[in-house]
Amino acid sequence: MLAELEAALRRLRDQTGDTLLLAVVRMGFGGLLLNEAWLATQQLRTAGYFGGYFHQAFLPEGLVPSEGVYQGVLALQFVAAAMVIAGRGARPALLVASTLLIATMLWDRLWFHHYRHTMAAFSALLAFTPCDRHFAVGRPADDAPGPLWAQNAIKAQVSLMYLASGGSKLLDPEWRGGQMMLGMVQGLSRMKGGHLPMELVSSMQTPLGASLLAKSAIGTELALAFALWGPRTRRLAIWVGLMFHLAISQLTPVRLFTIEMLLVYLLFVTPDVAARVVRYDPGRHPFVRIVESLDWLRRFKLVATEGGPLVVVDRGGEEKRGLAAVATVVGAVPLFFPAWPLVAALAAVASHRRR
Repeated sequence: MLAELEAALRRLRDQTGDTLLLAVVRMGFGGLLLNEAWLATQQLRTAGYFGGYFHQAFLPEGLVPSEGVYQGVLALQFVAAAMVIAGRGARPALLVASTLLIATMLWDRLWFHHYRHTMAAFSALLAFTPCDRHFAVGRPADDAPGPLWAQNAIKAQVSLMYLASGGSKLLDPEWRGGQMMLGMVQGLSRMKGGHLPMELVSSMQTPLGASLLAKSAIGTELALAFALWGPRTRRLAIWVGLMFHLAISQLTPVRLFTIEMLLVYLLFVTPDVAARVVRYDPGRHPFVRIVESLDWLRRFKLVATEGGPLVVVDRGGEEKRGLAAVATVVGAVPLFFPAWPLVAALAAVASHRRR
């Protein structure tokens, strides 16, 4: 057992592969870091320098910077975030941005938030990945396989977060029993339910509804910690996790955390650029170009075939037509992915009827 575990860890350490997904995630975190710099600047303009009024520092007060130095820090945060997005000097810029984000929270603990801590952790780990080989301004893409050990470290961090969160809730009687969830739902009711129908919010405010929600959340987090790694369970786990975090963003004000998690979910996707083929007739199937424009992860290779039928060849080499072909596309294109279970179920029913 130990030998198998050691061999698995060694494979994760030595794994190499395509780095396109890392570049997409890098640009996403660059945008988040830019947003953090903008939020801090807005706070400085509207409320003034935090060091000039009430604040709580984790560090000795003598290490809290002056207002002038803090303004320089904010300028550096903007520059670092821009470098991350541009892909030039992105990896050291990620380290600088994450360090400044942590420093700001150490200077004033009132600026601390779990999503900021998570952003700093993911950004620091991303700096050790070859995330700058694609989408770098003024530089051609490098399609050579890159080391993925740091990407696997980010994925391990996600699992540890789920285990810690789900495990702590499981051991907490108030969380496990639904009392904490009931308070969250009541807070949602005071905000007029966010974007949820009030009838649904009212049903969740009952002790039974809150208890079921709490147990579902605990079970989902603990299951995701492991299911995201399994080749057979990964796609369903990603879909469940997507729905889970979108639901959380409606129940609690953690939308930036939701964006962070959905970005790192991309790192669980199998890096298989152009592993699938769409054969189509340009005259009869012009809509295929929509797939090309939305295929941000470049998972499909389009092959124009005059007079031929519309065929999708999956990465395993299996040719698919009709609803089965649609399900393959929907399951691999990010914008369509939320509809994947429904389309896949319809394709399965249609296939069963043909038999």
